[in-house]
Amino acid sequence: PNLDKGSVKAFKAESKTKTNNSLFALICDNALTPRRITTQKFQNVKNLSLIKLQSKGKILWPNPLEQKYCFAYEYTMGRPLLDKGEKPALRKKPEDVLGLIVNPMIDLLEDMANKDLVHGEIWPGNIFYGGAGAGDKVILGECLAMPASSNLPALYEPVERALADPAGKGSGSLSDDLYSLGVTLAVILRGNVPESGLSEDKIIEQKIEKGSYATLLQNDRFSGAILELLRGLLYDNPHQRWTLEDIRAWQDGRRLSPKQSSPRIKATRPILMNKKKYVRPELLAKDFVENTLVATKIIENEELMQWIDRAIEDKSLKGRLEGIIKESNNLDKGSDFSHRLCVAVSSVMFPDVPVLYKELRFNPRGFGKYMTKAYVEEK
Repeated sequence: PNLDKGSVKAFKAESKTKTNNSLFALICDNALTPRRITTQKFQNVKNLSLIKLQSKGKILWPNPLEQKYCFAYEYTMGRPLLDKGEKPALRKKPEDVLGLIVNPMIDLLEDMANKDLVHGEIWPGNIFYGGAGAGDKVILGECLAMPASSNLPALYEPVERALADPAGKGSGSLSDDLYSLGVTLAVILRGNVPESGLSEDKIIEQKIEKGSYATLLQNDRFSGAILELLRGLLYDNPHQRWTLEDIRAWQDGRRLSPKQSSPRIKATRPILMNKKKYVRPELLAKDFVENTLVATKIIENEELMQWIDRAIEDKSLKGRLEGIIKESNNLDKGSDFSHRLCVAVSSVMFPDVPVLYKELRFNPRGFGKYMTKAYVEEK
């Protein structure tokens, strides 16, 4: 049970051909498409810091009797860095974290990038000590039994992926893996949990409002090289976020100038919706789809456009909004009109937001597996 992944359950397994090797199997959920196409890339990564896949394929599973897909891995890991229920603030020393986590994980991510493989599940609950009593090395756990990052807590994902349904996030990128590694390092190093007690939705709001670094580390102070690494990996803008080349330069002792990019827009005065004040267009866009009737009124009485014009003064944003609102006049004014209007306007105010339409939450590249899940569940 310590290796379960939600509806994907783990079981002890045995090899019919080899002795003295401990295995565990993950029995996939048919609604959550396993990453079968990615399996060969995974097996081609020859790195001791990655869990080893022993076998995979379809099996006949009882109760109810049906075909399931199964992955069997070598069970050579010890306990995870973060046990279930453990406080996500491990207060490790930076010099220990560099040797134990940073260097081997960067080597592994480079090996995976060379095989065009995105892992999608980098977090302390899926990074294990190397075995019983082995505190000098770590092993990154599996990522194939579910769609990419569908088992990854929202804390460890960039906002645009965290907002999507677990099955509808899409395959992700190396930049997403590097962000997850940055959050992992923050959790391992910090001594406080500023997001304690907050829901995943509130954590996402904090990241939009204050940025990921401040959300995760507002009560901890770091200095020197580790601070530079944390800031580089926790940029919310992927164009600012450090690449593997930046990290290699940092490892070589070179100081890197911060990458310049436009910060998130902040209005000079708030706009009010359902008695809540908004100064970030992205937060307003996120909440539009939960309040479509109120939001439609704000759009149609031109309150939104006046706020954009006077409090934000972004001519590009204003022009795109005017265009999409004008197009909305051609929409059928039936019962779905407010939902369709709000998803269109939201995509202009927050271009990286997933499609948020009624109960649907998916990134365009995640549509295939999201559709599969709906089909299997007869939705």
